[in-house]
Amino acid sequence: MSYRTLSPRHLVALFVVAGALLATILAPGAAALAAPPAVPVTVTVEIEAIEDIGVIESAPAFTGGGAPYFVLNSRPGGDFDWNFVRFDLSALPAGATINSAQFRLYVNASANALDIEMGRVDGAWSEATTSWNTKPAVTWAGAIQNAPAVGNVDWPIKPLLEGWLAGTQSNFGIALRGVTPATGGVRADTRDGAIAPRLVVNYTIQVDDGARPDFGDAPDSSNHHGVVNSAYAGVPGRFP
Repeated sequence: MSYRTLSPRHLVALFVVAGALLATILAPGAAALAAPPAVPVTVTVEIEAIEDIGVIESAPAFTGGGAPYFVLNSRPGGDFDWNFVRFDLSALPAGATINSAQFRLYVNASANALDIEMGRVDGAWSEATTSWNTKPAVTWAGAIQNAPAVGNVDWPIKPLLEGWLAGTQSNFGIALRGVTPATGGVRADTRDGAIAPRLVVNYTIQVDDGARPDFGDAPDSSNHHGVVNSAYAGVPGRFP
């Protein structure tokens, strides 16, 4: 049996062919390299008021900020209580699709059933200083809900919330007033009361659920059940 000695040129060619074959076997396909599609995630959050105040037509200099409750009345002769509520919307992520949104008020006492109108506030106001004399303008084309007894009362607010988020409406909050003729009246919690006024918002965001680094089963890896990842802070691991 005879053996042929390969020249350096032949060895180089052999290594090139073997390397190309190995790369073909190990290389992932285009689908594996492509970024994974975003996954829609739907969330419901409750955002409590950051400011609220009640003002009274019959006491035009009165400032009601810091009180634990609103009074909403509709009295004969045009004596009204108006109540202003404002929210910080920074908890809602940019680009979120709003599926539904409600303004929720908790009525803690009711003398008579009352229709309450919600309006859009069109100017700045302050919980510390606003009175009937200094209240901002309000657009009262909002929804009307009846508050018959103790409990939650919800107003749909999705279009207004979308306007605030898009920047087409300035976020000065909402206003409430009683519109039932005669002597309807209820009392409701403010943010200083037991159950603060709030927005209840259901939204959807697109989340990139791409592969995250896998750090094996080291004792300090977040792959290890019940053990805080101290070696790779802020980067969660995942088993293959």
